Amino acid sequence: MNFKEAAKLALAVRRASDSADATPIRRVEGEGVEDAVGVLIAGIRIALLNVEGEESKVRRALRYSERAVELLRVHASVLPNAPYLQQKAYQYLGIACGELGLEVRDSQERRFLQSRALEALLQSSRLNESAWDVLYQLSLTYAELGEVADAVVIVNKALLLNSGHVPSWNLLALLMSARKELDQSLNICDVGWKESTRLLLEGQEISKTDHNDSVADGAAAAPLAFTWDSIDVVQKEELMTLKLTQLTVEAAKFGPKAGLESLQNLFVLFRKLFGAVGATEEIVRRAEAERGAHSTTEKINGLIDPRNLPAPTLRRLRGSQSGSAASSIPTSPSAASLPALYRFRTYDLLITLWLSASALYRELEQFEDAQHAVGEAEKLADSLAKMDVRIKMAPGRLFRDHNVAASLQERTKKGAKAAAAAKVKSAGREDGSLAKWGPVDMGVRRVLADIAFESAMLQE
Repeated sequence: MNFKEAAKLALAVRRASDSADATPIRRVEGEGVEDAVGVLIAGIRIALLNVEGEESKVRRALRYSERAVELLRVHASVLPNAPYLQQKAYQYLGIACGELGLEVRDSQERRFLQSRALEALLQSSRLNESAWDVLYQLSLTYAELGEVADAVVIVNKALLLNSGHVPSWNLLALLMSARKELDQSLNICDVGWKESTRLLLEGQEISKTDHNDSVADGAAAAPLAFTWDSIDVVQKEELMTLKLTQLTVEAAKFGPKAGLESLQNLFVLFRKLFGAVGATEEIVRRAEAERGAHSTTEKINGLIDPRNLPAPTLRRLRGSQSGSAASSIPTSPSAASLPALYRFRTYDLLITLWLSASALYRELEQFEDAQHAVGEAEKLADSLAKMDVRIKMAPGRLFRDHNVAASLQERTKKGAKAAAAAKVKSAGREDGSLAKWGPVDMGVRRVLADIAFESAMLQE
């Protein structure tokens, strides 16, 4: 069953349920209701993962979630796994409403969508009180509504159920910061880092046990040491985001000079987490040289213990992104000239770090250093935009000899007209950035806007 068939099935259910003698059934038009709900939820996930600033995609996700809820409202009584399906349907309804609330411009519609998201997530939480991910999303919704006290209570419940969820620690730290409890916020960042990395180390120990058990009798088991390479990149991005939150909180409490003193350590941490990305090598070498042979960092089998890494204490000075899913674009199988792994979020984090450095230098009136930091961010953005375009223009498996963008434009006149309009619009920009890089997505445009803003602040 595809998305259109699932939507058609939901429409048939809605029409049937409008009649006075509607009765619950397990199959509609030969298809299972559970299958239709599963397809609709998959459609919601795909739509939300590819929003790129397009409100229409979020509204499509909202329609899918409404249809899933309607299907289950009519037929839940005959479905053995109805509570689980209903909990997920209400959860995604809440997510879709919350995401759409971030996209719309009308304040009344935004408030209505946020209230609706809150109602749906509360219902989802009632159906499964141990769903920590629903509690995190519920806390985030309370925070967006300005209900900080309720948000704090809910996110603490989420952490009791899953103390290794880094975005929950990040959200709690931001909530404490919003209440001007900066010491508490810094403490939460520290505890969240230690608890999350402790659980990562425990996971490594479990892997080591499994490895030893698999070794043949009498054979010596090779020791397994902790390495960041074995940690999922999304988890590393979440940990880096937590450190960037810590960055801003300490800058707010102790001032920009204290922030700059921790800045090099944050570059070192980034290098350990992600390897060489952009222009980190020079600053890493400088920081390690200054640390010298007197480092007190503990080690595990010669490798860095993440619990004892230098604790950088600044976060980005821009708005928080803790509630958003990490944005990523995997390497295209056909894009042989691209790096082995390209992730938008990783580049975004490093650009945020450089822009934070610029803001701190600017506060200290060290404008030459601030301009250098902005220049590094611009270099990274240039690489980011070029890779984004190359991924879009690379031949795809589904299109064989044609690239994805060209094939889509050939299939619809609307796509061709939109591309032409975008080209004219970008050509008319004074900075010429879009004309230079091509049709970059909304995520890259946001990064470019952030850099332009910081550059403008330096001109004041």
